[in-house]
Amino acid sequence: MIVVCNGYMPQDLVYGETTTGKKKVAFAIGQKSGKERIWVNCWIIGDHLDPLLPYMKSGSNLMVTGKLATPRTYMSRAGQPCVDISVFVKDITLLPAPGKKAKPRSLEEQHRDQEDDREDQERVEAKKESSPVAFVDEDLPF
Repeated sequence: MIVVCNGYMPQDLVYGETTTGKKKVAFAIGQKSGKERIWVNCWIIGDHLDPLLPYMKSGSNLMVTGKLATPRTYMSRAGQPCVDISVFVKDITLLPAPGKKAKPRSLEEQHRDQEDDREDQERVEAKKESSPVAFVDEDLPF
């Protein structure tokens, strides 16, 4: 089952390795539900989210999408039954920090950004076409 969860990270990332040698990153996110806090353990297996990892630290506000692992029940130290909720993360969205609101962007701004991206791509393509590699036999060292 695919789930979407959001919350704050109480601790920094914990790095490790699976038994098969793949990179493993663990973290938790928490969200208040009434008077209780619900914790979700999150696991990233592989390197598909490596570009985001430097921005994820204690206090980060995240939204994760991933596959829900089979819930595991256990007894707490106080003798109360608990459920361990874990998600194998496929995607992460970094949300604004607490107290800060993201500035909504108008459709006009979004279209302008898309047009800028297209122009940048066209410039790169034009540069590739206009600068062919030219050499003369005299340039070769042999």
